[in-house]
Formats: sequence, structure tokens, C-alpha cells
Amino acid sequence: MSDESPILEPVEGIDASDIQSQALLSDNDPLEMVQYQVLKTFLGILKRKLSFNDFTRECLLAMSHAIPVDAASLLERDVQRNCLFFRAATGYSSHQIINFMIPEHQGIAGQVISTNAPVIESHVQKNPFHLKTIGDAVDFQVKNMAAFPVRVRGHVYGVLELMNRHGQDEFSQTDLELLESIVRWLGLMIEVKMMKTWSEKRIHQKKAA
Repeated sequence: MSDESPILEPVEGIDASDIQSQALLSDNDPLEMVQYQVLKTFLGILKRKLSFNDFTRECLLAMSHAIPVDAASLLERDVQRNCLFFRAATGYSSHQIINFMIPEHQGIAGQVISTNAPVIESHVQKNPFHLKTIGDAVDFQVKNMAAFPVRVRGHVYGVLELMNRHGQDEFSQTDLELLESIVRWLGLMIEVKMMKTWSEKRIHQKKAA
């Protein structure tokens, strides 16, 4: 896996400040308070000078703080190789799982890609799409999972997976509502990060010319 960031040419009308304006904050709604805090953390991460891998990993850590889990991962599509690779992972066995690659339409992540829809599973071991070989290889048993497609400019960029919710046998409805917002913002953050990479590369090329 390369640490190099994918790049996107900037488009008119999108800016990090525009993302923040999408959050509606209500003092009487605990869910909206958490949503706002996650968004605020995302924006802080975006301002830091981080490699693309570190940027995505910090975003995963922010999500895991809002929704405590044993492990979280962001799988990115490699369209040329027709597979998914782990762009970032946190939690249990993250240092091992980062080395795996998955054929694009295999596993629960592949199911998410194929259907372009979330998969919420309370009994992962019974799911026929679950790739037990990876869990066995890193000695990690996934009990429950929430997997969401991450979209950038309307296309599925990859899959966000959160595994083994702390203190619960399954992800609650509140968790899922929060995740819907988080995944939307994550896609926007990745897009802005890619555009920043494009702009920085152009500046570097002009200076070198």
C-alpha cells in the first residue's frame, strides 16, 4: 500500500468551511452535539500536515472515540487491480490487517461495494460473506459490524467498517444515524484532502519548472 494520496482536481464551490456549515447544532439534541464534535475534530485533522495514510487513520480514531469499538478500518478501492486494500486501520490487530488485500466483490466490504448500501450485521460469524480467513490470520473474532460505503464525488471510494461495539451486542439506531453523518463527512474530507494534494503538487511543479 502506498502512502501517496490519491489526487483530485479542485472544483469550484467546495471548501472546508462549507462542510462545517452543513452541521446543524441543537443544544437540546445529544446526537447533534456528538455529530458537531466529530465534524469539528475532522476539520482539525484536515488542517494538520499529515500524510494521506495518517490523515485517514486519525479520522478513524475520531470515529472510534464517538462510537467505541474494538477495531475500525477504511478499505479503499483499487480499480485497476479490482480489489480493496486497507488504507487505514485502528484497534485490535490493526498493524497486521493493514497488509491484506481483498478481491473487490468478496467479503462484507465487497457486499457493500456491490450493493452500494450499508451492511449492519449483529452476528458476523453467520454472515456467508464474512471472510473468516482474515480474522483467523490476525486472531480477531468479529462479532458485530457496521459497514458503510464512502462516496467521493458520487462514486464509491471505499468502505468504512466498525467492528465489535463496546458494551452492546449490536449497533444502536443512534449509532447508525451518527455513522450516516460521519460517512458523508468523511467522503467530503477525503475529497478536500485530495484536492489539497493536487494543488500542492501543481505548486511544486511550477516552482520546479
